[in-house]
Amino acid sequence: MSSPPQRRRRPAEVRAALLAEASRSFAAKGFGGSRTAEIAAAAGASESTLFAHFPTKADLFAAATLEPFVDFASGMDHLIAARRDVVDRDEEVALRYIRDLYDHVVANRDSIRTLLALSHDPDAEVLVAAAQQRFHSVLDELTGVAAHWAGETGRDIPRIEMRVRTTFAMIVAIGLYDSWFIPPDAGFGRDTIVRELAGVVLRGAVTGERAPELPS
Repeated sequence: MSSPPQRRRRPAEVRAALLAEASRSFAAKGFGGSRTAEIAAAAGASESTLFAHFPTKADLFAAATLEPFVDFASGMDHLIAARRDVVDRDEEVALRYIRDLYDHVVANRDSIRTLLALSHDPDAEVLVAAAQQRFHSVLDELTGVAAHWAGETGRDIPRIEMRVRTTFAMIVAIGLYDSWFIPPDAGFGRDTIVRELAGVVLRGAVTGERAPELPS
């Protein structure tokens, strides 16, 4: 009996598989040690298919390591739209940002760790510098979103560009390395982690106030 024909993968599925394998390869072998033919084969695609999606190895590197942050920043406009549905609970907008960013970091751990791991790879020096520049532009975009929200809510937030960056760094760090920071037997799940992150950001670390509730 012949086996049923395999379903043909959609281009988006092939691209996602290539990015996943590229992220693993760059993290394990560095930029110089990674081979596009091996990445393509591991993803179940041909090298020509890889280059149809990513014209150069540098393009593949940029997409595999930085794209998750770019996608996240591009989707932040919904925070401003959400403000219209929050009458007296402006903190809910910030809470959604913290929750969404944490979830995004956890879902893209491999890509983000790869970018960090290659920061000292001499073969990737120019690419990492370009990625850092693009990453700063992502943070600038998020600062613009935060400033817009602050203006709409009548808040005067000093050093807002620094507050956005320190908040982002804290969320990324715990999203990447929660096994290092969270007691393994404490039973703190995703919701508890997000609520406490939001409590630190919105109300300060040393306070008797309760962490905010997560929106539904």
